[in-house]
Amino acid sequence: KRAEGMLPGPVPGPVTGLTSVLDVSEGTVPSGAGDSLAKELQMLRAEFAKAPTAHVLEKVKALRETASWESAPPETRAQTLRFQAELVLALSDDIGPVEQLSTEADRLAKSNRTLRSRLHAKMHGAKGAAEQLASPMDLDEWNLRMSLLLQSGQTESMLEQYRNPPEGVGPDAESRRLHALALITERQIDEAGQEVELARQRKPDSFSVRFAAALVDYFTALSPATPAEVYVLSPVPVPLGLVKADALSLAKLDKAAAEFEGLAADRKSTRLNSSHAN
Repeated sequence: KRAEGMLPGPVPGPVTGLTSVLDVSEGTVPSGAGDSLAKELQMLRAEFAKAPTAHVLEKVKALRETASWESAPPETRAQTLRFQAELVLALSDDIGPVEQLSTEADRLAKSNRTLRSRLHAKMHGAKGAAEQLASPMDLDEWNLRMSLLLQSGQTESMLEQYRNPPEGVGPDAESRRLHALALITERQIDEAGQEVELARQRKPDSFSVRFAAALVDYFTALSPATPAEVYVLSPVPVPLGLVKADALSLAKLDKAAAEFEGLAADRKSTRLNSSHAN
């Protein structure tokens, strides 16, 4: 807040550019003719991407009591169970339901490396989980590996991975968001802004893309003299002497502050009690 001589602090709660709340795959749900469960699942993925709250998890759990569940092919039911598990991982510290859901999904369809890697990251840290995906096979695995590399502080490895996607895979909005975050930590703010803009063109309402865009606006307002340690994926207060004084930069700062406040409001009711995880 400029009146207090400092830039705005971080968004309330555990929100950073790479918080687990933001790290839920969009997935590719096989949608056959009449597969209404797949359509409902995709809608819930989009809803969570826009506002990552526990309400979405309750809706996913409710899908298992519908006629759509009974008529859906095994692969779609497995996708639904894995998405539920990802939400529990993102919203709760209780991993028990995740292991149960993963086992249940594996009985229905081929085992999924991304969910196992997410669980490993929760239990043992991101570095080992990234190693499990050393040779990503598809878009979800590629994005998750890049996210894990960033979480474990391996920015150079993440940038190298971005330059070498799996065969036949190109960047989606999530890939570009992650690339932008890596560029921010390297203080390449203009380049990060270009990537964020491409991500926003595809996913303008995405919570995580909005956060990345606000980060870019925030860091755009800082002086080149700002210490390197400030360039982390959660905005920290800095003295006003490190803020550019031109009108455009101050407008960017105000825009970032407004977006962070909006994101914090959208994060209400995010955390779960363990009794609601399954």
